[in-house]
Amino acid sequence: MKGTKKTMPALLALIIGLLIFGGCENLSLETKQVPTAGKGLVQVSLGSPGTRTLLPGAKGLYYRLVFTALDKTTVNVYININAATAEVELTEGIWDLEVKGYATSSSTPVLITGTKTGIQVIPGETLSVEVELGVPTVMGTAHGTLDYTISFPANVSTGTIAISAINGGAPLVINLLTQGIITESDGIKISSGNTSVLSGYYWIAVELTGPAGKVGQSEIAHIYQQLTTRAEYTFTEDDFSRLPEVKSIAVSPQTVSVGKGEDQQFGAVVTVTGDAVQTVTWGIVGSSVSGTTINGDGLLTIDAGETATTLTVKAISTHDTSKFATAEITVIVNAKVPEISGQPTGADYSVGAAATALSVTASVTDSGTLSYQWYSNATNSMIGGTPVGTDSASYIPSSTATAGTLYYYVIVTNTNNSVNGNTSVAAASNIAAVTVYAGCYVLEEDGIPGSIYEANTFTDILDWFGTPGNTTVNTGYTITLNADATIAPFTLNAANLVQGGVTITLRGEGRLREINLITTGSLFTIESGYTLALDNNITLKGRTDNTVSLVRVNNYGNLHMKHGARITGNTATATPSGAYSNSIIHGGGVYVADYGTFTMDGGEISDNAAVTTDNGGHSSLVSLGGGVYVANHGTFTMISGKISGNTASSNPEDTSDSHSTGGGIFVAVNGTFVMESGEISSNTASCSASFSSSTNDSYGGGVYADGAFTMKNGKIVGNTAATPSSNSYGGGVYVCLGTFTMKNGEIFDNTANSGGGAYVYTDGTFFMEDGKIVGNSNGVETSGTFTMKNGEISGNRFTGVYVDDHGTFTMKSGEISGNTHGVSVHYGAFAMEDGRISGNTHGGVYVSYGIFTMGDGEIFGNTADLGDSYGGGGGVNVTHGTFTMKNGEIFGNTVIITVPYYSGGGGGVCVYYGTFNMEGGKISGNTVNLLDTIGGGGGVYVFRSTFAMKGGEISGNTVTGVYSRGGGVYVDWEQTSFTKTGGIIYGYTANTASPDYSKNNMTKALDGAIRSSQGHAVISYYALNSTRRRETTVTPAQNLDSTLSGSAGGWIE
Repeated sequence: MKGTKKTMPALLALIIGLLIFGGCENLSLETKQVPTAGKGLVQVSLGSPGTRTLLPGAKGLYYRLVFTALDKTTVNVYININAATAEVELTEGIWDLEVKGYATSSSTPVLITGTKTGIQVIPGETLSVEVELGVPTVMGTAHGTLDYTISFPANVSTGTIAISAINGGAPLVINLLTQGIITESDGIKISSGNTSVLSGYYWIAVELTGPAGKVGQSEIAHIYQQLTTRAEYTFTEDDFSRLPEVKSIAVSPQTVSVGKGEDQQFGAVVTVTGDAVQTVTWGIVGSSVSGTTINGDGLLTIDAGETATTLTVKAISTHDTSKFATAEITVIVNAKVPEISGQPTGADYSVGAAATALSVTASVTDSGTLSYQWYSNATNSMIGGTPVGTDSASYIPSSTATAGTLYYYVIVTNTNNSVNGNTSVAAASNIAAVTVYAGCYVLEEDGIPGSIYEANTFTDILDWFGTPGNTTVNTGYTITLNADATIAPFTLNAANLVQGGVTITLRGEGRLREINLITTGSLFTIESGYTLALDNNITLKGRTDNTVSLVRVNNYGNLHMKHGARITGNTATATPSGAYSNSIIHGGGVYVADYGTFTMDGGEISDNAAVTTDNGGHSSLVSLGGGVYVANHGTFTMISGKISGNTASSNPEDTSDSHSTGGGIFVAVNGTFVMESGEISSNTASCSASFSSSTNDSYGGGVYADGAFTMKNGKIVGNTAATPSSNSYGGGVYVCLGTFTMKNGEIFDNTANSGGGAYVYTDGTFFMEDGKIVGNSNGVETSGTFTMKNGEISGNRFTGVYVDDHGTFTMKSGEISGNTHGVSVHYGAFAMEDGRISGNTHGGVYVSYGIFTMGDGEIFGNTADLGDSYGGGGGVNVTHGTFTMKNGEIFGNTVIITVPYYSGGGGGVCVYYGTFNMEGGKISGNTVNLLDTIGGGGGVYVFRSTFAMKGGEISGNTVTGVYSRGGGVYVDWEQTSFTKTGGIIYGYTANTASPDYSKNNMTKALDGAIRSSQGHAVISYYALNSTRRRETTVTPAQNLDSTLSGSAGGWIE
């Protein structure tokens, strides 16, 4: 832009220059080198405001600098711009500076101002001070003149100058092509004129429209009375050439053939001027199906069902939608790319061993013909390969005579001459490495570098240990496998290893190495103090037709499993000899017994099975431990790793019974399992019978414990116990005769009909010291002994805790929360010493023919509706059971009754054919919500039951609804007894709109406290202003306030 003043007095030109370029220049005053003795020297520089500002033209423009000391001493300095005096000497002290600019010697009006405070002057020193100048905001009342001259190209089609007061109001707009004085010469027009406006501050905005678009300029003008402010602007063709404009768009490729079902990437180059954006919107013209699309990045996808033979791709400028470019596409049919579903797999061989074939599985969906070309390469690359073999889907490496590695791949080509596009399309397989070792199996003594024996078969290595003199007592040896191996069952004992205390470590070289069984039996049996260690990249692979565990650890033998090792794929099956006989199987993956020890410090035991099948019916089938079986003083310590996908299953006929136990792990009597960490997941205990029978059971999808199981940490997750009937117990853990101590960890997302997280049988014991049992089909079921010292049982999909068959549950602390049903006690006993039962959605506690003792703790925030339990009870429901409350609090619970004409309630407690003994504690802040039905007892509802209140407090409970009864207590129906010999009831609300149950003479403290339907309620109370204790009986169909009518008020003690 070239909007600058052409003719102006030098003095004013200097000031305008300062104001226009204030961000870059300051008015600097020259500095004396040495101040006068006793004074300091202040150098002042004046900075202009950032916005360009037009000032009136006048002579004598000057600045007045006023310095004021703390003692109000002032020093005035007048600066004439031309004279450019540059310094002020001041005495020692703190000074403030005010700067004002004037147009005339009359000191009016003030054109520009600035201040600087706290200038500290030190004798003998020079101080530089910068003052930022700004325009004042005081508006005048008289008139001044704005004089304008604007030069622009003659091809401008529209032009205006708008004058707008800063403090608001409609602008004055002057047409530069029709108003004022207009002259034209050499293709340049000059529009000039003047206008009188009120003194003040205005926005001046010039806008011109030329062939390439619009340009403009705006700034502030100061109009003072009887003064003229000039505005001059010059616009040239260069100003218009910098406008944003899209010049051209080019799409690439311009023409291309694309096959049906294939993609094509397009790009667009957008040439612009100025800051026009260079993006485009892509579109398609001519498509016949919606599946043909182009995305925002220009990727075209032609649907396989496209019938159009030509398409147009269009790239439209997002800056100017009138600008676009196109590309033409010919739709063709190409031969289909071969699909490779089976890749060649590498292999390892010893020198001279016979190689097996590499193979590929490929197919094509059109009618083309597949051909194959194999390649070998000395490097792991498809560049520079040498063709080998014939046109075949398989290839046998020609030689294993020399040690080394060759890399093989195959190019699969589909040829289809019936298409009009590419008739030949190829796909490459993965690269497969074939390595030949001088010794496939290398033996080293631990701690001594170098091999002591190499062999081409794994059996030769094992035989080496049986030669007297080869091994040393209590010495470790490592066997490195450079290839897979297949062997007969092998036992680590004195007969085969000669020396005692020998440790054999197996490790794979380069990649995962498998050791397979050549026949049925245990791949390894470890005895007599010998140790087998499975290190990285080692897989022990079983058989699907086996009859025993894949690994057996007996008689003080030791198995150590490390990270990267696997025990997998073994199915141990037992079948009865005939009808009326029994069959039992122990451990699909690992068997540990007779003082053997198994330490799992990583790795995985997976996809093993312990299976029993029927043979003629009338048999008993028992499957124990799909993954691991621990018995008879055997010890299994799981430090880390994973036991997953194992199965204990039975397949009975309809006349047999079956028991599938411990899908992941079975711990028998005198066995010990310590879980320090790791994961037991996705294991199953199941009966696969096609019929339902009470004699077909499954127990412990994850773990079954007849022995000792200690869980210090880790996860038992996603396990299942299942049968066609409902006889499945302990999806995560089943404790039968043993003891399970849970110190930490998680049992979650397990499934069973009973005890989805954990099931404790009659003689079992479960100590929960911490940890979580969460998100299971149901949480814990016990007919044995369960002690909860801490931890969390929450978010289970049915019941959090179910106490059955005379089981006992002792809650010393912890939390049972967020379950569907919180706690259900059925013919069992629950002792709550502390802790919380909260946030359960279908009731906090349900006692049916059981006993619940509340010594302390909290039952709060639970919710129920009438359909969840007989009569209601958001916090507690006692049906044919007994609840004794010694301390603690039942509060903030809610029951909702939606069944028409059905009476019930008990936001805190519902006693339904049961007994509730309240010796202490507090029932408060509970609510009954009635929806078009009858009910009550915001705190307590009693139906054909006995409620004995000997102490404690029932307070602040509420009933809402049309037919509300008893904000505190509702005693319903005949044969119901509510006896109060202690404690206090107060602060209740029975919010009713029914005139039959309106408030009577008692004060609000008693109003609606207790309602008796047909039951018998004996109440001790004090009347207001009386110290005499009274007793009354709440008769049927009366509120307590009706019974006490005539009193001036009172409270229930």
